[in-house]
Amino acid sequence: MFKPPFRLMFAFVILVTVMHWLALTRNYYWLFWWYDIIMHFLGGCLVALILLWLDRWRGTTLITIFVHAFLWIMVVGLAWEIYELSFGLTFVAANGYLFDTILDLIMNTIGATTVYFIFQRKGKALFPSLKALP
Repeated sequence: MFKPPFRLMFAFVILVTVMHWLALTRNYYWLFWWYDIIMHFLGGCLVALILLWLDRWRGTTLITIFVHAFLWIMVVGLAWEIYELSFGLTFVAANGYLFDTILDLIMNTIGATTVYFIFQRKGKALFPSLKALP
């Protein structure tokens, strides 16, 4: 019924949702300084998986998916950082916020890049129904 990339993407949606819910209900973002870093990595993975699933329907090349993922990560990541700053949802002091934002965007990018390289090297073996990867 669903293509394998959808199943993996859906699993990541569940994982990120549960981890974010736990962080909000148990204050993990404030208790563990590194939790936010993990969430940004997983968010980057999730964006790349969503775009992989969507773009595969159109027969787009994997490098195009990577570029789309990078652009979407920058847009969504910057919008999230502006949202955090606007509503005071960060514990980082104003002078350290630029570093935190850069780290968050880097982790988003590393997550998407990880998905890209896994699918570039192992995509056909993991998901035989995918078209041949370039």
